[in-house]
Amino acid sequence: MPYSFVIFPERALFVVTCTGVVTDADLYDFRASIMVEPRLEQAVKRIYDVRQVSKATFSPFTFWRMLSSGEPPPGTMRAFVLPPGGVKSWAYRTALRMSIIGNSSRIFHEMREALDWLQLEHDEVFTSEAAKRVGDIP
Repeated sequence: MPYSFVIFPERALFVVTCTGVVTDADLYDFRASIMVEPRLEQAVKRIYDVRQVSKATFSPFTFWRMLSSGEPPPGTMRAFVLPPGGVKSWAYRTALRMSIIGNSSRIFHEMREALDWLQLEHDEVFTSEAAKRVGDIP
């Protein structure tokens, strides 16, 4: 799974862009890479852009565990932007829904809706190209 992330401290914004096939190992690698990032604690607005993921082969349990382990800072808002057609796997949908219980996380199919919910300007859409300028995570 190629992924990149970028943190914009002045906006308290963390953006992750994932593409391709996502495996259990990818999720663990991703989690390990962001856990050492000291600025993550201040990024209370988080966008997980998975619109370009073509296949998810990871265990729904692994996904649920990744999202539910470790409490984010109070007031953190997580927006998951999924492909327009949604997610086909019942297990994946269930794991995602279990992970977003409460008011702090939402699922979207349009980036503009996610930005509205996070109260960000629409010109603050940071794609994987913007993240590449800051530094890719292979």
